Amino acid sequence: DAVTPWWDSNDNGKVRTTRMMLFGGEGRWYMHRWKSASTAFAGPYLGVYGYGGRYDICRWSDAREKSRGYRSENLFSAGIDAGYSFRISQWWRLDLTVGVGYIQSDYKHYDVIHRKYRMKHYNGSFSNVLPTRAGISVSWLIGQCRQHKISRQKGDAR
Repeated sequence: DAVTPWWDSNDNGKVRTTRMMLFGGEGRWYMHRWKSASTAFAGPYLGVYGYGGRYDICRWSDAREKSRGYRSENLFSAGIDAGYSFRISQWWRLDLTVGVGYIQSDYKHYDVIHRKYRMKHYNGSFSNVLPTRAGISVSWLIGQCRQHKISRQKGDAR
């Protein structure tokens, strides 16, 4: 997985900045046996996941106000998740996932005064166990398509 919302916006003097880059992966165990290739990777599952990345988040509402921001070069999260994968068609799935895990981040807290980047840095650290994952995704089963094509060539009736 890769998450990279890296954007700034300025709406009539109201500025919001969200910069984030996360990379990670997940391993899943499906809780039932598949009867055929077309039912593979469908149904309930449990998983483990891990993510790492960095962020810079700053929000302010008016150019005359003091703003607060948080910047980190090392964010880490790992945990367990559960979900359900719905079969949309033979090769497509819709996944719903929620997870709880440990998150750890060393960050710099900074103030931006009157939209000028005069920053006062304060160091901090955050670590806790809490909900760290929720998602909806659509997936395409590439390997299953190949397996199905090979079994058809061998005369398998699946």
